[in-house]
Amino acid sequence: MKSWDGLLGQRISMVTISRDGRQLACGLRDGGVQLHRLDKAKDGKLTSPRQWVGHKSWIDTLAFDQGGGRLATGCRTGEITIWDTGTTKAVSKPAGHGGQHVSALVFSPKGNRLASGGFDTVVRIWSVDDGKPQGVLKGHRGLIQSLCYTPDGLLLASGERHGPIKLWSTADGSLKTTLPGHSGGQLGFSVHSLDFSSDGKRLASAGRDKKVRLWQVPE
Repeated sequence: MKSWDGLLGQRISMVTISRDGRQLACGLRDGGVQLHRLDKAKDGKLTSPRQWVGHKSWIDTLAFDQGGGRLATGCRTGEITIWDTGTTKAVSKPAGHGGQHVSALVFSPKGNRLASGGFDTVVRIWSVDDGKPQGVLKGHRGLIQSLCYTPDGLLLASGERHGPIKLWSTADGSLKTTLPGHSGGQLGFSVHSLDFSSDGKRLASAGRDKKVRLWQVPE
């Protein structure tokens, strides 16, 4: 367990850490983005971050690609931006979710696609380099709260507010199966987090019902 001094006084809405553990990105309530270097922290203190204006509204979700060279941000007014973490310049600006909150983001393992989920209940796929739409996955009844690719990139899992988890083929966008997820109660429980095993055969989900569930991924 580590803690860092350097974030005090910031109205932070979301944080994420790069896969290699070297970078910490913070989304701010005023739409700002901070990028900290964890590998340069000394005695529990972060060095001054790079900071820039990312959006005009509250940032709700952040995601690094696997190499840490790209950072995607999504905000409450539906916009998405993909940034180069080396220059902090925008690489592309996908059209987003039509004014609806962007609530989940994930890069594909190869880093050439970005999946986004929003309050509009759909999952959208974007080209990272130019931001052009590559597909729309429909079938959820509630807002999308979590997304995850299998390590080989062949499947995309999406979890929603009312409990179900859907598995999609990335080859053609077809729905492979729907798992009950964290359904229960009157409306079900939000699926807050998803993660595949290294071989892609099992899926872990965590929900608002305070439970972690393990699922066998269908062949």
